[in-house]
Amino acid sequence: PGAISGVTLTPGDGQVTITWTTPPTGGSPITNYRILVIPGANKIVIDGSAASVTATDLENGTPYQFQINAINAIGTGSSVLTKLVTPRGLPGAPGNVTASLDGERRAVVVYWEAPSENGGAEITSYIVTSEAGSAGETTDEDELQATFVDLAPGTYSFLVRAVNSVGVGE
Repeated sequence: PGAISGVTLTPGDGQVTITWTTPPTGGSPITNYRILVIPGANKIVIDGSAASVTATDLENGTPYQFQINAINAIGTGSSVLTKLVTPRGLPGAPGNVTASLDGERRAVVVYWEAPSENGGAEITSYIVTSEAGSAGETTDEDELQATFVDLAPGTYSFLVRAVNSVGVGE
């Protein structure tokens, strides 16, 4: 068979979905496709009637390439090496969230640590919200604190979530 074409790579959380255009058969029906995962050298073999596969158990944040061949009764077609693609998922939860009261300003300063897992994509910001309806505050990726001012007397809880290119984490 000929070489596949029209390859599309769609990254996900610990996986990449690969789709392609069925190549010319070379006079014999395609029986299988062989996909080599690089790095790792894992091989995926799928039925020749398919034109997509999802490679799983990949590490978020690690770039991968895939070498794809069509196979028929005559032999193995030319290899196609895909471009690099990096699986990614949502970031983990920020750690050690604490709050400090500033009574003079009727303010609370919320502090946290960056999550241990960024989901394989750089953290771009944090969203901090109060359950009492205070407006959420988005900070940049390097700022690990947020201040809520003019709070009415009472008890407050705050939620801190990291954001990356995939979305909002835990």
